[in-house]
Amino acid sequence: MKKNIFVFFLFFCQVEILFAQELNFPNSINGPITFCAAVKEAKSQQLSRKERLRLLQETLLLKFFPRAFAKPYYESIVPNTLQLESGPSELKNYIFALGPIPEDLADFKTDLAAKESYKINSQRIARYQKSLLAMLRARTLERCYTIYKKDQFDYQLYVEALNQLAQMPWPRQQEELSLLSQKLKRTLPRLELKWELVPYSRLEHIHEILGSPDVGNVIVIGHGKSNGHLVDSSLTTYPIGLFANLSPTLMSLSLYSCYGEQTIETYNLQQEMKDAPSIYPQRFLINVQNRTEKLSGAVAPINGAKSFVKKIDHFLSKKFTPANLVHGDQPQESQCHLSMANITLEQGKLGVSLNRKFLGILDSAQTDKQFVFPCRFLKKDKKNLLVVNSLNNSKTLQGNLSQVEIHLNNRPIESSKLTHYLTPEQNFRSLLVNLD
Repeated sequence: MKKNIFVFFLFFCQVEILFAQELNFPNSINGPITFCAAVKEAKSQQLSRKERLRLLQETLLLKFFPRAFAKPYYESIVPNTLQLESGPSELKNYIFALGPIPEDLADFKTDLAAKESYKINSQRIARYQKSLLAMLRARTLERCYTIYKKDQFDYQLYVEALNQLAQMPWPRQQEELSLLSQKLKRTLPRLELKWELVPYSRLEHIHEILGSPDVGNVIVIGHGKSNGHLVDSSLTTYPIGLFANLSPTLMSLSLYSCYGEQTIETYNLQQEMKDAPSIYPQRFLINVQNRTEKLSGAVAPINGAKSFVKKIDHFLSKKFTPANLVHGDQPQESQCHLSMANITLEQGKLGVSLNRKFLGILDSAQTDKQFVFPCRFLKKDKKNLLVVNSLNNSKTLQGNLSQVEIHLNNRPIESSKLTHYLTPEQNFRSLLVNLD
């Protein structure tokens, strides 16, 4: 009986941790009186007793039955255009994980100051969370005041520690990758389809694979934000339009991330999969099936990814057969070309989009760049706008594109149609180009 009581108390604390993570006070709320009053108000507004019990049940499931949060939701999509070609005889299937980019992890391991900062902030967060939980459980304001003063709690320092730790994701990414690799090590060889596990994700690599002529199925295991945006291993936000140029051979796109429904809406994935020509009479858009709005609707636990992959593999193996390849009545899409020369970017990366369709990136190693894209990205009767800007609002971005030369299908774009925007330090911020 004592063990059961302990388990219940343990997960009751975990519920309060989840609640504590939802607290979003302004940094000005500091000091025992204002902070404890704010905590009391937040508790009364955010979670009723019924909600707390339901959240407790969900937390228990999350701990002991993560596969309950990993049920795929399959959406069948009929493409607007069926393409003539049947594609290669053997297609490739990819699983993109969110492990650390090797060079980033190597830099962190050799940076003593960064490692020390990570250690200090981790300890500070653990100490402040313990105090925060105690204040959440306090039944009176006087008890909350006592804990605040005794533990020398500082909400502003707590938030700063959280923010600093978020900028150093590599240790956590390595832990998640190790867990995922361990779960999938024996599973992948036993699956019906052949899958390649890519240990980390770069958005330019995902963009390349999605448009490659021999891709069959792609699973992206990543971190989703409440606004529906995804981030890659370098914490770069996936740009809108990243999923626009899909290969005709792509049968399915699966997302295993938090806030899956918001992600599908943000990136307009249903429409993107309809618009891209296909060699299949139907495609599949797959994400994590939501359970509740309070917790499960925003959770995709990494230890549930194995179950998600197995279910998808079993489902696709019945669909992904030569009999399902069709010979449509349309030829291959016509391709258009965009070239950029005299790029003078000294540091950082830029994203290039045409009419909100992502074309690719520019980085400091390139002085010129060629983009090939479906001509359907160009609008016949409307203004065509090319946008070049920072992928993640990087503060390390240096240089400008003042001398850049742009050609669309070998036609030069007049410099008068280029509008440059600079930072106060006269570094590049964005470039808008009227291509008409």
